[in-house]
Amino acid sequence: MVLAIAVSGGRVAPLFDTARCVRLLHLDHGQLSSSQELRLADDGTFGRVAALVRWDVDTVICGAITRQLSAALEGRGIEVIGLVAGEVGCVLEAYRGGALPGEEFSLPGSSST
Repeated sequence: MVLAIAVSGGRVAPLFDTARCVRLLHLDHGQLSSSQELRLADDGTFGRVAALVRWDVDTVICGAITRQLSAALEGRGIEVIGLVAGEVGCVLEAYRGGALPGEEFSLPGSSST
């Protein structure tokens, strides 16, 4: 399974639509097998979707995300877990533990539950 977390400075990026990087995490039966940070090109909604499809992403974890981008990802079979905030390592552990979405990692001003 391939998980992409929108990142900025070691934390979940506040808005996926303008995030410059994603951390691509390969999970094998819940265990992290590899991780790399990749740059997202500034080529709009469909360019971002195409990159994530090309990277075989199954799930995206991000902060805020526009409805258009979320719908485009979900239309390609990519699960979106939005309105998430926090340090990337902690968010990954919460995801692996089934704690996302959850109040502890909720983007300020939002309600993920």
